[in-house]
Parts: sequence; C-alpha cells; structure tokens
Amino acid sequence: MVNPYEQRFQTLLAKGMGSSAAALMTTERYVDQKPVVRNKKKLPLGEHDEAFWSSSFLMLISPDGWGSEIGRLAIVRYLKQSRISRLDLLIVIARTAPDALLWAIRRSRVGLSSHPDRFSELQSVGMSCSVVAEQCEIISILSEACQAKTDELERCKTRLAELSPFELLLYGSLFAYAELVPLPGSNHHPEMEEYWEAINDLLIWKIASVPESGIKLNIDKARRSLATHLSPLIFPSSQGQPARHDLYEAFEELLAAQLELNAINSRSVDAYCYDDSILFVRNGKVLEIEQTDPAVRDKWHRDGEKLAKLHGYWLCRGMQEFFRSPFAGKIIGRPENHELNEMALIRAVSNRLLLDEVYGIDDRVLLATGTRVPLFNALLALELSSFFYQREFLCPFGELLKQTGDCLVALRTLFMRGLIDGMQNRLPLTFTTRMDKINAICGWVVSDAQPHGDPVMAAAVLDFWTSDWSALSSRLRNHSDGKEPNLLERPFLKMGELIVQLPWLTGLQNNRSAAINNLRRVDSKRSEVKEETTRIEHRLGALFAQRGFQVKVGWVPDRDTYGDAGEVDLICAMDGIVLVIEVKSSYLRKTQWEAWLHASTTLRKAGKQLQRKTTALMQALTMDAGLCADLGLPPGTVPSMTGWIVDTSIELDHERFSGFLKISLEEVIIALRNDCHLLSDPDGILKAIQDGVNLDEADHVVDEAASLYPQSFSAARFVDVIESEAVWSY
Repeated sequence: MVNPYEQRFQTLLAKGMGSSAAALMTTERYVDQKPVVRNKKKLPLGEHDEAFWSSSFLMLISPDGWGSEIGRLAIVRYLKQSRISRLDLLIVIARTAPDALLWAIRRSRVGLSSHPDRFSELQSVGMSCSVVAEQCEIISILSEACQAKTDELERCKTRLAELSPFELLLYGSLFAYAELVPLPGSNHHPEMEEYWEAINDLLIWKIASVPESGIKLNIDKARRSLATHLSPLIFPSSQGQPARHDLYEAFEELLAAQLELNAINSRSVDAYCYDDSILFVRNGKVLEIEQTDPAVRDKWHRDGEKLAKLHGYWLCRGMQEFFRSPFAGKIIGRPENHELNEMALIRAVSNRLLLDEVYGIDDRVLLATGTRVPLFNALLALELSSFFYQREFLCPFGELLKQTGDCLVALRTLFMRGLIDGMQNRLPLTFTTRMDKINAICGWVVSDAQPHGDPVMAAAVLDFWTSDWSALSSRLRNHSDGKEPNLLERPFLKMGELIVQLPWLTGLQNNRSAAINNLRRVDSKRSEVKEETTRIEHRLGALFAQRGFQVKVGWVPDRDTYGDAGEVDLICAMDGIVLVIEVKSSYLRKTQWEAWLHASTTLRKAGKQLQRKTTALMQALTMDAGLCADLGLPPGTVPSMTGWIVDTSIELDHERFSGFLKISLEEVIIALRNDCHLLSDPDGILKAIQDGVNLDEADHVVDEAASLYPQSFSAARFVDVIESEAVWSY
C-alpha cells in the first residue's frame, strides 16, 4: 500500500523543496496529527505511527532537524507508541542529536507509565551511548519507587474491598472532619486540596471496581450503611453493633498510601518529565535534585500568584456590580442570614462576570439533558450551599471540636443539635432524594414571577452540578472516552435514588474553579463551546472598540490569493499599529504535565497559525483597499504589526511561541479597562462603600492614582503595558 507520508514527502520534493526541509515538514504534519488519506480514505489514528515511522525519508532529517521543536516532539510520539520499532533510527539520533533524545525521553514518560518495548530499546541504545544509559538508570529508580508505592496502595485496597462507594465516602468524611475542617480563626489545612484529590482517586477506584448494584443507593441501603459504619463510631453502645475502628484505620492507611503515590508522581515523576528548572542526578541508587534554572521554577510560582490576584480582582468587580444592583441595601433572606446571603450573591455575580467576559458563557447553558439552566442561578445555588454548610455544619463543628478536643464527641453533639433544631441532618455527609433536593433548591431560585421558586429551574440547577455515579461507573468499567468529574467540579453526587453532598468539601471549595472546569473540562464537548469562543472574540473586540481601535472580528483571507492562513480571530488597528490576536479558551490546569501538553499542542499550533495569519494580513493590507478602510488605515499601508496569543489560562504566561507572545485574556481585559488597582486592593471598594463614597467617584480617584496611562491611552502605550507586564506590578 502507498505510504501517505512518503507520498507527501515526494510531493514536497517535486515542488522544489530540499530533502531535509521536506522531511521535517512532513514530520510536522505527523506531530500535528492532521488527517492523512490513503486510498481515498482517512488513515485510522492508530495507523499514523506505523506509516510515519516506517518511512525511509526519516534518515534524511538532519541533527538540527531532530533538535528542533518538531523533531523532539516526533521522538516523544515514537516513544509513546507501540506499533512499530525503529531501533536503528534511535541509535542514529542518540549519536547525532543526543540532547533531543534526552529531552524526548523525559517528556514521553517512557518507562514510568507504559511503553516497555520502547524502554527496552533505550536500554539497548544505552549500551553505546552513556548519557542515554544514565537516563535509563534514573528512570528505573523512579519506576521502582512508583511501583513500590503502587503495590502498597493495592495491598491497602484489599482491606476495604468489602465497602461500597458510599461506605468508603463515610470513612472519608469522618477523616475530613477530623483532619481537614479548620478550627475557628485558623487557616485551611495547607494540603487540603491534595487530600481531596487523593480521596477522589480512591472513589474513582471504588466506582470502577464494583458492579452497578453497588453504586445505586436508596434510603434503606443508606441507613443500613450508616448503622454499620458511622453510627457505632459517633454513638457507641454496648447493645449496638461494634464500631469498625479497624476499617477507619484501614482507610487512614489507604489514604496515606494514595497521598504518597500522588506525591511521588507530582513531585518526582512530573518534576523529572516536565520541570526544566531542575535535573535529577544519580548517586548510586539515590536520586538527588540539582537546580539548574531557578527562573523557570519562579515563573511557575508567579503564574500561581497571578491566579490568586485575579481571584481578588473578580471579587472586587462582583462587589461593584452588586452594590449598583437592586439588591444593595436590602435584607436578603432572613435577617440573621443576611450577611452570608449577601456575600453569596456577590460571589455569584463575580463568577458570572468572569464566565461572561473571559469564557463567553451565555446566560442559559444547554445541558446534555436538553434543558437550559440559568447560569447565574446555578452559580448562586452553589454559593448558598457553601455558606449553608459553613454556617450550619463547619463553624459549629469547629467550635465544638475546639471545646472538646474530640472529633467524634463534636460530631455527636452537632448531630443532636440538628435533631433538636427541627430534625436537621448534621452528619458528616448529607443525602436526600432528588425531589427533596429540588424542593430545597427552590428557595434559592426565586423570582418575581415565581416568588416561591421554580421547580423546573431548581431541577436544572441540580443537574448542572450533579455527577451521576452510575453512569460514571459504567463508563469507567467499559473504558469509554470521557473526563471523569472530580468531587469539586460536580459536588452533587447522584447514587441511584439519592443525592449525596459533602459539607466538608462544598463548604470550603473554590466554586469559581468548579464552575469553569465543570463547563470547560468535564463538559468540553458541549455543542455550545464553539459559539462561546466566537462570543469571546466579539466581546473582546467590543472592549478594544471602546478604546478607539478599529476592529474586525473573524476575517478570512482569500485562500487563492493569500494561501491557507485560516480565519483571523481579531484584528485591532489604531495609530498605525495593528494587533493580530489568536484567541484560545480551555480550562484551569493544576499540573506541570497539563501545562506542558497545552504548550506543546494548543499554544505551539497557535504560534504557527499566527505566522501564517500575520503574513497574509500584511500582504492583504497592501492590496485590499476595503480591508484598509475597515481598519481605518490608508490604502497600501505597511503598519507596525504585533501578533498575540490571547488565552483564557494563565500557564505559560508571557512566553513566546514561534516568536509570538502568549498572554492571558484577563490581563488584556484589565489593561483595556485600566482597573489593575483591583488586583492589589480588594478591600478598597468595600471601604469606599462603608465611607459612603459614590462608587464611580471612588473608581475615578483610584484610577487617577494608579492609571496605566497617566498621559492618555494610546495603542503604543497599550502594547508596552502588555509586553512589559505592567498590569502585574500593581
């Protein structure tokens, strides 16, 4: 059969391209996983590897070619595939471009997750290449450490094999109250989210390992589980069932093992694979870490600090919006709950602004069920749920724990208080039927038309935040595609007839992150995502237009005239300066692996796209008088052109891809609005309100003192503000 990669290589040669360049361009097509046709049919994705790596032109790629970004990424893909062996080629690369091979070894995780055949090849290469042999030794030490932790985890799992997911969650909830719920006046546990992730990992294991009947729950089954596993611990009795301290201790041991495995993966394996600020050095069977470039590590931490600042920024924006709304100055809910309800509204307004301006999410989100959920109501419902759990569960428990020093005594007292106060459930986790949950949410989705709440809207809100564990179990057992939600992203857990919630999580989690990743990670294949990205472009374009830029959204250069450049998301022209913007939108990432994957795929491709688009636009401006007129430029102009990748994520901030700067969309918004003072003074707005200062006047005073444009706004100053990171200096 015809090899489509060989065919493409020959086509490029026929067009006059040199053999090395043609080989590298064909390699780029492979790396980009673009569709490949053989015999008029698209080649199945799994066959790309076999077709490409069996190509004879690979021997024509120069050492510099293998050392290029495309060459190194191609080696990564080779080390991650299992269809074909090219030991001969690996030996050549090790001899002529060893640095490229070492880089690819780290990025591919070869020998650390799978790909045993490729690792065996590398060990063979190491017989004639000492640097490869040394990396194989390092990988073997890391792999042995991971395997030891994995074996320990599996051993711990056997002790809890009898438990259902609900029962495992009971012990997890007891642990969370004992170790993670903060005492009054104290900060959150510094590793709280790491514990949440570990508990989530254990639940995913349990959900995947039990039959569907083990997932489904009703009131009777839940009560039997409580009577066996929870009640004897909180309410010990000589007449009742014995407390299963052995299972609680087994859970603690299991959780510790999961935490240790996660730690070695994130702090050792991920660090080895993706952290370019360090090197692993072998000293016998011990690995030591040498810091080689502190600036890289510092930048990762600075990006995290930026994310924290942005949290305060949107909270301030939410405060401004709230205190200009009809809610301001009114008692919200019962007087004793007013302050918490007001804060819940402010947070919901804040999160709604972010999802609107940064992610282009519409007012009503289409669910997989075909129902549309009002986004603000969904955000508000989760905020109110968080404050409810803080007020009724976590704060009283913290006070009781401080008084008694005993978690079980504090939980017992909290539960008894709930019984006295109208038979309220104050267990470490709560559960109810779907209909009862809808009725409870109804009070949070009131309107003038529905003063007692809208059950249909309440049901949609519930569905928005619900993770169906039966469906998840089926998908995990069948190894179906899809991203499983973690506890934070969808905190309403559907188990058969019951909805389960976790006060220790819902009362402490970051609801903004939950909303973003619910929509953009878990539900990334929603039909509305493309429309939302278009909406981002138009809303950002409107902000530029307000500053005096001439704006063109979605310009498509003529393919016959300017080549296949593709649609240009946003063109903004002012004062002879033209900005060409490529917009990218995704989700919030946590790990170095996710950041690297984003850089090596989405952002790398965005840089290549901008290369083509700026070239096409520069050519078009010399030929297309109509386009020049649309942008307010003289015909035939040759402007100063700047291309930016504007991304909703903060990772890789202010790095360059194919020479183009990658910046966060939020930074651009703040620079255009000139309100970077909100990044560093989140209390300023509240103080102004308390002092009786008009919000518009307060903004004006602060803007004058901290303006990014002390002379006046100009396109040149705006570009300088962005490229010098001036926004983040406030």
